[in-house]
Amino acid sequence: MLTQDQKEKLISFGITIIESYKVLVSSLLSLFVPQICDGETCSLSQNIYNLTRFNEFVLVFNFITLASFLILYYIQLKREAYIISHLEVDKSLADNSLEINLQPYPNILKRINDHNRRFLLLSKVTTVIFTLNIIFSAILIFYFYYDGWRSVTTFVANVLLSTTKLTNSMTLDLKTLEGKTLALSSTRQEPISYNAIDPDYKNILELTNPVSHIVNIFKTPSKIQDAQ
Repeated sequence: MLTQDQKEKLISFGITIIESYKVLVSSLLSLFVPQICDGETCSLSQNIYNLTRFNEFVLVFNFITLASFLILYYIQLKREAYIISHLEVDKSLADNSLEINLQPYPNILKRINDHNRRFLLLSKVTTVIFTLNIIFSAILIFYFYYDGWRSVTTFVANVLLSTTKLTNSMTLDLKTLEGKTLALSSTRQEPISYNAIDPDYKNILELTNPVSHIVNIFKTPSKIQDAQ
């Protein structure tokens, strides 16, 4: 049987895999948006080979955008796994009370802050790259290879696939502007606030007691290290 933490991690991983497809088509716009070539819709090979200099530049930038998203998702999964492993959702506590609830666990609080800063920084960088990618791809498609409304509808639909993801990431950033540490899930449409220490960690501070140390010696090193 899977533990609750394992189930949550699998859900986060599954959502990320689904979003990876969205990222693929929304990043590689010069490949997946219909374009006109010699009076007919360009084939995939025509979108890859025998390109102009500007077309090559846009295609390379498309892949840079894709790489930026993949790095963002890697950072997101690491952050999500850490939060799920160390925290839980306690509905009896306020969503923004994490700093108070983690006072006995300063190292865990610091790690969460580090994960938050890294994730939000990558979100901002990816947003800038994604915006530039939209501009470059739009110039290429609508000025040089415009294929009527097919180009418009597909372009807009593909862009919107990843816009929602980046908007959610920026929402997490806005919610941290109050200066409080929050552990909000970044994979769910409606962010879940992890606001309390996981039950597996509640008794780790008893390691200061020699008797308790003998009992807790079989705990995993990572948990002991995080609590100290």
